[in-house]
Amino acid sequence: MKEHERGEMVKEHVDKYKKLFDALIALSDETRKRIEVTICAKDAEYSLGSICEGEDCTVKIEGCRTGKSVGSFQTRPAELADFSPGDILRGILDGHEFTCIGVRRGEKSEIKCIKYNKSSPHYSQFSNEVKKLDEDLSKYENDSEKYQRDLQKMGSDDPAVIKERERLEKEYKRIMDKTAELEENILRYKDEIFSNI
Repeated sequence: MKEHERGEMVKEHVDKYKKLFDALIALSDETRKRIEVTICAKDAEYSLGSICEGEDCTVKIEGCRTGKSVGSFQTRPAELADFSPGDILRGILDGHEFTCIGVRRGEKSEIKCIKYNKSSPHYSQFSNEVKKLDEDLSKYENDSEKYQRDLQKMGSDDPAVIKERERLEKEYKRIMDKTAELEENILRYKDEIFSNI
């Protein structure tokens, strides 16, 4: 399927769910909580998958009952009506075809969508770097949990605990620096990585 055709198909399905998205935007505006829903596809038919609510909300890419996760829709406060580099990186990590956000402006809902240009060399580069960073972050989280257990067992003055804390602090800084670098580069190459629908 050509990029243009895929963009039109996404737009058609976003229009199909517009009433539901409007309702989610209204609910989010009322509760002041972010809402995110995964969008699934099977044989060119789109459906909605898992939904979550709250600040730490991230829908799981395996949240589809049928088909596979191809996109997401999330609500936002009006002052955050544009895609953040983190939104784009998350979409790339999840292998999504598109990402949409919705905001309330007065009494009207506004929905914006982007589609990813997976044929771009920069997209491939970002995809590899984001996956590596995600692996590093998972390892860091596992190591941090082990550190907390060791801290309780051995105490904060134990030389092994001190050494591990210092290593984890360096690793955390490296991960945050790499994240900032990726976010900066996303903005630099955005016209090659995605386009508005």
